[in-house]
Amino acid sequence: MIKTVGEKMIINVGSVGLNFDKNESAQYMIIEHIGKETNFTIRKVPYDYTAFKKACDTEDVWVKLCLKSIEDGVNYNMAFLEEAQTHCHEWPIPNEIWVKMADEWTEKGII
Repeated sequence: MIKTVGEKMIINVGSVGLNFDKNESAQYMIIEHIGKETNFTIRKVPYDYTAFKKACDTEDVWVKLCLKSIEDGVNYNMAFLEEAQTHCHEWPIPNEIWVKMADEWTEKGII
């Protein structure tokens, strides 16, 4: 995304795992400033998500959240952290809360 707001330019080149278009690629941008002209080129480098997923420990809740985020283009890790905080008002969050959350999210079919 390239957007001009007033005199400022906002650039979001995407990411390796949370692509809004669910494109299995690492995304980056080349910015070329030549004289008074600036050119922006977004590049996408495909990667083998299936092979990546096979290499992961899919029993680990954090890995499950990361994989789900890649598949859906949604940051499930942050949502998981925020929900865990609603169950517990202390830091660090005890392991029992993480286990409870993982069980709940698994039962709901989120992960």
